[in-house]
Amino acid sequence: CDTAAIITPAYAAQLKLLGYEAVGRYYRRSLVSRWAVSPEEAATIFKAGLYLFVFFQGDKATERPGYYKAANGDIDGAAACAKGKQMMQPAGTVIYHAVDTDVTGETIGGVVEYFEAVNNQYEKADAIFGVGCYGDDLVCRTLQEKGLATCAVLANATGWRTDKAFDTWNIKQGPQFTLPFGLQI
Repeated sequence: CDTAAIITPAYAAQLKLLGYEAVGRYYRRSLVSRWAVSPEEAATIFKAGLYLFVFFQGDKATERPGYYKAANGDIDGAAACAKGKQMMQPAGTVIYHAVDTDVTGETIGGVVEYFEAVNNQYEKADAIFGVGCYGDDLVCRTLQEKGLATCAVLANATGWRTDKAFDTWNIKQGPQFTLPFGLQI
């Protein structure tokens, strides 16, 4: 599952009981953010016997296609590397950069430009992490084909024009639902 909610020991135990194996949480531009996973939360997730995968989301503007340009890719790539290092994220794991908007043929160029800049920042920082993407089929397919994302999370955004038959994803987001104790997944 993936969630914006902080995973407490009680939530982690419930997720494990429900059969979940991994939890997706967020890195943000700020190294300290109430929406971002903390080292203590990561420890809680691991202690419950769950894996952790991470999304990077710069700010609320990522919901607009105009956000995706090289300047923001530079900032986000550097911030993602810093957060991964701060969190002691293991070498060889992936940070999935979120493209949290419906992308079209007219706006995909900006997404490509953004990911080129993200990749450049990872190279400059000698990052030990892979660059992944989260988005619709057009985003995932394009970035994989151009070698700008090693892994992809296919979004389950029902209002987007996404192709649910896209099959080279690493994680496929399922339908959202609320658990009995109020956690949205």
